[in-house]
Amino acid sequence: MKRKLMIKILGQSIILLAVFAAMQVVQFLISHDETQYYSTLIVNIIIFLLTITMVEFYKDSSTELLNKKAFKQFIDREIGKPGNKAVYLIKLKNYEYLRDNCYEPSVMELVRQLAEYMKEYSMLSSIYYFEDGKYGIVVRQKDKFDENAFLDKLKERFCVPFELNGASINLMLFVAVLDVSNGKINKNNFYSYFAVCDDLKYRSNE
Repeated sequence: MKRKLMIKILGQSIILLAVFAAMQVVQFLISHDETQYYSTLIVNIIIFLLTITMVEFYKDSSTELLNKKAFKQFIDREIGKPGNKAVYLIKLKNYEYLRDNCYEPSVMELVRQLAEYMKEYSMLSSIYYFEDGKYGIVVRQKDKFDENAFLDKLKERFCVPFELNGASINLMLFVAVLDVSNGKINKNNFYSYFAVCDDLKYRSNE
Protein backbone atom coordinates (compact mmCIF):
# COMPACT_ATOMS: atom_id res chain seq x y z
CA MET A 1 0.00 0.00 0.00
CA LYS A 2 2.90 2.30 0.80
CA ARG A 3 4.50 1.56 -2.56
CA LYS A 4 1.21 2.13 -4.39
CA LEU A 5 0.65 5.42 -2.55
CA MET A 6 4.14 6.67 -3.41
CA ILE A 7 3.92 5.55 -7.04
CA LYS A 8 0.52 7.19 -7.45
CA ILE A 9 1.53 10.52 -5.90
CA LEU A 10 4.92 10.65 -7.63
CA GLY A 11 3.38 9.60 -10.96
CA GLN A 12 0.79 12.36 -10.76
CA SER A 13 3.44 14.92 -9.81
CA ILE A 14 5.67 13.92 -12.74
CA ILE A 15 2.77 14.27 -15.18
CA LEU A 16 1.93 17.66 -13.68
CA LEU A 17 5.57 18.79 -13.91
CA ALA A 18 5.80 17.62 -17.52
CA VAL A 19 2.71 19.65 -18.44
CA PHE A 20 4.05 22.74 -16.65
CA ALA A 21 7.48 22.29 -18.27
CA ALA A 22 5.95 22.09 -21.74
CA MET A 23 3.85 25.19 -21.07
CA GLN A 24 6.95 26.90 -19.74
CA VAL A 25 8.96 26.20 -22.91
CA VAL A 26 6.12 27.29 -25.22
CA GLN A 27 5.61 30.45 -23.20
CA PHE A 28 9.33 31.30 -23.36
CA LEU A 29 9.47 30.71 -27.13
CA ILE A 30 6.55 33.10 -27.58
CA SER A 31 7.44 35.83 -25.10
CA HIS A 32 11.23 35.38 -24.60
CA ASP A 33 10.66 36.60 -21.05
CA GLU A 34 13.42 35.09 -18.90
CA THR A 35 11.93 36.42 -15.65
CA GLN A 36 8.67 34.62 -16.28
CA TYR A 37 10.57 31.50 -17.39
CA TYR A 38 12.54 31.22 -14.16
CA SER A 39 9.49 32.10 -12.05
CA THR A 40 7.63 29.16 -13.60
CA LEU A 41 10.66 26.93 -13.05
CA ILE A 42 10.65 27.80 -9.35
CA VAL A 43 6.93 26.96 -9.15
CA ASN A 44 7.65 23.54 -10.71
CA ILE A 45 10.37 22.82 -8.17
CA ILE A 46 8.11 23.84 -5.28
CA ILE A 47 5.32 21.54 -6.52
CA PHE A 48 7.74 18.61 -6.69
CA LEU A 49 9.12 19.28 -3.20
CA LEU A 50 5.59 19.49 -1.78
CA THR A 51 4.83 16.12 -3.37
CA ILE A 52 7.84 14.51 -1.70
CA THR A 53 6.85 16.11 1.62
CA MET A 54 3.36 14.65 1.26
CA VAL A 55 4.80 11.14 0.99
CA GLU A 56 7.07 11.73 3.99
CA PHE A 57 4.03 12.91 6.00
CA TYR A 58 2.83 9.28 6.15
CA LYS A 59 6.19 7.74 7.02
CA ASP A 60 7.78 7.18 10.43
CA SER A 61 11.27 8.64 10.23
CA SER A 62 12.88 6.22 12.69
CA THR A 63 11.68 2.93 11.17
CA GLU A 64 10.73 3.89 7.57
CA LEU A 65 7.36 2.23 8.21
CA LEU A 66 3.98 3.87 7.73
CA ASN A 67 2.99 6.03 10.71
CA LYS A 68 -0.07 6.72 12.86
CA LYS A 69 -1.47 9.24 10.37
CA ALA A 70 -1.36 6.63 7.60
CA PHE A 71 -2.99 4.06 9.91
CA LYS A 72 -5.83 6.42 10.81
CA GLN A 73 -6.40 7.14 7.13
CA PHE A 74 -6.55 3.40 6.42
CA ILE A 75 -9.04 2.80 9.24
CA ASP A 76 -11.29 5.67 8.21
CA ARG A 77 -11.36 4.57 4.58
CA GLU A 78 -11.05 0.79 4.58
CA ILE A 79 -12.28 -0.86 7.79
CA GLY A 80 -15.68 -2.43 7.21
CA LYS A 81 -15.08 -2.87 3.49
CA PRO A 82 -14.54 -6.29 1.89
CA GLY A 83 -11.00 -7.42 1.19
CA ASN A 84 -9.51 -6.82 4.64
CA LYS A 85 -8.67 -9.84 6.79
CA ALA A 86 -7.11 -8.84 10.11
CA VAL A 87 -5.32 -6.10 12.02
CA TYR A 88 -2.48 -7.06 14.37
CA LEU A 89 -1.41 -4.95 17.33
CA ILE A 90 2.15 -5.85 18.35
CA LYS A 91 3.66 -4.18 21.42
CA LEU A 92 7.15 -4.50 22.86
CA LYS A 93 6.28 -5.18 26.51
CA ASN A 94 9.64 -3.97 27.84
CA TYR A 95 9.56 -0.68 25.96
CA GLU A 96 8.72 1.58 28.92
CA TYR A 97 11.58 0.10 30.93
CA LEU A 98 14.02 0.44 28.02
CA ARG A 99 12.92 4.01 27.33
CA ASP A 100 13.41 5.05 30.96
CA ASN A 101 16.64 3.20 31.68
CA CYS A 102 18.63 2.82 28.46
CA TYR A 103 20.46 5.03 25.99
CA GLU A 104 17.78 6.34 23.60
CA PRO A 105 19.68 5.85 20.29
CA SER A 106 20.29 2.20 21.24
CA VAL A 107 16.59 1.71 22.00
CA MET A 108 15.62 3.23 18.65
CA GLU A 109 18.11 0.93 16.91
CA LEU A 110 16.34 -1.99 18.59
CA VAL A 111 12.96 -0.64 17.41
CA ARG A 112 14.36 -0.46 13.85
CA GLN A 113 15.64 -4.04 14.09
CA LEU A 114 12.18 -5.24 15.10
CA ALA A 115 10.69 -3.32 12.17
CA GLU A 116 13.05 -5.16 9.80
CA TYR A 117 12.14 -8.55 11.34
CA MET A 118 8.45 -7.84 10.93
CA LYS A 119 8.89 -6.71 7.33
CA GLU A 120 10.76 -9.92 6.59
CA TYR A 121 8.33 -12.28 8.33
CA SER A 122 5.04 -10.66 7.31
CA MET A 123 5.83 -10.76 3.57
CA LEU A 124 4.14 -7.82 1.81
CA SER A 125 1.49 -6.89 4.38
CA SER A 126 1.23 -3.23 5.41
CA ILE A 127 3.20 -2.48 8.59
CA TYR A 128 2.82 0.62 10.75
CA TYR A 129 4.78 2.02 13.68
CA PHE A 130 2.79 3.97 16.28
CA GLU A 131 5.77 4.99 18.47
CA ASP A 132 6.34 3.74 22.05
CA GLY A 133 7.37 0.28 20.84
CA LYS A 134 3.99 -0.36 19.24
CA TYR A 135 3.47 -1.76 15.72
CA GLY A 136 0.44 -2.53 13.61
CA ILE A 137 0.06 -4.92 10.69
CA VAL A 138 -2.87 -4.83 8.29
CA VAL A 139 -3.47 -8.07 6.39
CA ARG A 140 -5.71 -8.14 3.33
CA GLN A 141 -7.38 -11.24 1.92
CA LYS A 142 -5.02 -11.30 -1.05
CA ASP A 143 -1.83 -11.02 1.04
CA LYS A 144 0.44 -14.07 1.27
CA PHE A 145 0.39 -13.98 5.04
CA ASP A 146 0.68 -17.11 7.18
CA GLU A 147 -0.25 -16.18 10.75
CA ASN A 148 1.22 -19.31 12.35
CA ALA A 149 4.49 -18.99 10.46
CA PHE A 150 4.68 -15.27 11.32
CA LEU A 151 4.12 -15.83 15.05
CA ASP A 152 6.49 -18.81 15.11
CA LYS A 153 9.23 -16.69 13.54
CA LEU A 154 8.71 -13.94 16.12
CA LYS A 155 8.76 -16.47 18.99
CA GLU A 156 11.92 -18.02 17.58
CA ARG A 157 13.66 -14.64 17.43
CA PHE A 158 12.53 -13.59 20.91
CA CYS A 159 13.87 -16.78 22.47
CA VAL A 160 17.32 -15.31 21.80
CA PRO A 161 18.43 -12.30 23.90
CA PHE A 162 18.91 -8.95 22.16
CA GLU A 163 22.15 -7.01 22.44
CA LEU A 164 21.75 -3.52 23.88
CA ASN A 165 24.72 -1.38 24.96
CA GLY A 166 26.87 -4.49 25.29
CA ALA A 167 24.32 -6.28 27.49
CA SER A 168 22.08 -9.23 26.64
CA ILE A 169 18.42 -8.41 27.27
CA ASN A 170 15.43 -10.72 27.07
CA LEU A 171 12.47 -8.99 25.45
CA MET A 172 8.79 -9.90 25.24
CA LEU A 173 6.06 -9.10 22.74
CA PHE A 174 2.32 -8.79 23.22
CA VAL A 175 0.25 -9.64 20.12
CA ALA A 176 -3.48 -9.02 19.68
CA VAL A 177 -5.42 -9.89 16.53
CA LEU A 178 -8.62 -8.19 15.40
CA ASP A 179 -10.55 -10.17 12.79
CA VAL A 180 -12.11 -7.60 10.46
CA SER A 181 -13.05 -10.00 7.65
CA ASN A 182 -16.71 -10.43 8.62
CA GLY A 183 -17.55 -6.72 8.82
CA LYS A 184 -18.63 -6.83 12.49
CA ILE A 185 -15.73 -4.53 13.36
CA ASN A 186 -16.26 -1.32 11.44
CA LYS A 187 -14.60 2.08 11.56
CA ASN A 188 -17.08 3.27 14.20
CA ASN A 189 -16.14 0.67 16.81
CA PHE A 190 -12.65 -0.29 15.63
CA TYR A 191 -10.84 2.18 17.89
CA SER A 192 -12.73 0.89 20.93
CA TYR A 193 -11.64 -2.67 20.23
CA PHE A 194 -8.11 -1.48 19.48
CA ALA A 195 -7.92 0.40 22.80
CA VAL A 196 -9.11 -2.70 24.70
CA CYS A 197 -6.42 -4.82 23.02
CA ASP A 198 -3.79 -2.23 23.88
CA ASP A 199 -4.93 -2.22 27.53
CA LEU A 200 -4.70 -6.03 27.71
CA LYS A 201 -0.96 -5.70 27.22
CA TYR A 202 -0.63 -4.32 30.74
CA ARG A 203 -2.79 -7.01 32.34
CA SER A 204 -1.69 -10.14 30.51
CA ASN A 205 1.41 -12.32 30.47
CA GLU A 206 0.17 -14.44 27.56
